Amino acid sequence: MTTTAPSTTTTRFRYVDDVEDIIYVGEAEIEDGDVNFLSVWRHGLTSEEVFPYAPTFPVVIRRMLEITAKEQAMCPPAAPVELPTDWDEIKILDAETMYLLELKAILPEVKTDGDAAIFGLRAVSRVTSINGGKRYRVIARGGIDDVRRELHRIRIF
Repeated sequence: MTTTAPSTTTTRFRYVDDVEDIIYVGEAEIEDGDVNFLSVWRHGLTSEEVFPYAPTFPVVIRRMLEITAKEQAMCPPAAPVELPTDWDEIKILDAETMYLLELKAILPEVKTDGDAAIFGLRAVSRVTSINGGKRYRVIARGGIDDVRRELHRIRIF
């Protein structure tokens, strides 16, 4: 008598619940047609990990997740499925904010880091006039109070 080893496949899946406007992503292990969820995340207004085997989890949704996992194991989606745990690899090193301002005063153009240093700017990194008028696009790393303080200091009357 010969026995064959069970075939096990680990797959990532994405299920979109159009009624509730929620996306479920996860990873499941499929062994001879049986689905074992390793992790499942729900993305709606927030992202949270959910547990399909919990008594309060809707049975209809769990069944749809099982069907989707099996289907996508056989025919993976064109775009790879990313899980929130993949996002941990992203490290934000710096953030900048763009402000669109209109002023009565005139601001000097700040196009390089050298220009910013000349004016003694720390929060504001760029100031660009829009169409030569009194509207400006300002790129800054600081909060709005820091931006206002620095722009007030460098304005030309």
